Amino acid sequence: MTKATNETPQRYPLRRKAEYRELAPSIHWAQVHSRSPDEIVAMRRIYDFELLYVLQGEADVSIAGARHVAQPGSLVYLPSGVPHRVQVTSAPCARFLGVHFDYFDDLDVQADEDIIVNEQQLQPEHFCAEPLLPDADAFFDAHVRLTDPQAASLMEFIIREFNERKEGFEIVCKGVLLQLFALLRRSRAEERRQPHPKYGEPVLQLVREMENDIAQPWPVKRIAARLNVELSYAAKLFKGVTGMTPSRYIQYVRHQEAKRLLRESELKIEAVGRLVGYDDLHYFSRIFHKWEGMSANRYRRLSQIF
Repeated sequence: MTKATNETPQRYPLRRKAEYRELAPSIHWAQVHSRSPDEIVAMRRIYDFELLYVLQGEADVSIAGARHVAQPGSLVYLPSGVPHRVQVTSAPCARFLGVHFDYFDDLDVQADEDIIVNEQQLQPEHFCAEPLLPDADAFFDAHVRLTDPQAASLMEFIIREFNERKEGFEIVCKGVLLQLFALLRRSRAEERRQPHPKYGEPVLQLVREMENDIAQPWPVKRIAARLNVELSYAAKLFKGVTGMTPSRYIQYVRHQEAKRLLRESELKIEAVGRLVGYDDLHYFSRIFHKWEGMSANRYRRLSQIF
């Protein structure tokens, strides 16, 4: 006769009560990478946590039995110990920003085996903990979500620092990751302040038009006219849906397209600026540096390395 047991299986991710000041994250792996739909991916678990930002393409994401579609602009959160799979569904490939990390400097990583779980040689003590903060049940309330576009810039910054490995890069990576955490928490708080439901879809339609015609000027006056609301209310409605003011959003969309052109074309910097709506090269250079923390020329050189 087998002995009965009242033990319950361990639930993941592990949780640890913590204050914001107790977060001490470390980066284990950070890369820009591509996958094709031909690469069949099996379910897996990881000892740490991973953030994936979709730059282009689409993927079918399965996490703990739930399925999600990740599109450009989606942030995927893969928690420690939870079975998941990210299968690319778009041809020829999908392109991601990927960052593996922990919250409390829990894991010493020397090789891939320290991150990816080998179910035949399980090391339960290596699973990292997720913080339970005073104002929330879980740090991330959604595994796949569209997020503040600045998240992509912060992740790219982490990837550059991690791979260049200049003196003090660990401190820089930790600081930028904490900044990313704060950005995501604030974005979630902003999302809870829903605008009047009547205007949600019109704003989203306007956003799509802006993304398809980024070189055109998009003053708040034009946006107010399109939404048929007062000028003072237009920016509030727009931010309620997108999390950003109209001027900041169009700058972001232009910046992302400029980065794509710098990576994928041999156009001169001035031509890239004109295509995304900046006729003045100096102004374009200043705006690009403000968003990216480096010149367009340096970004192009680094994108060819990574």
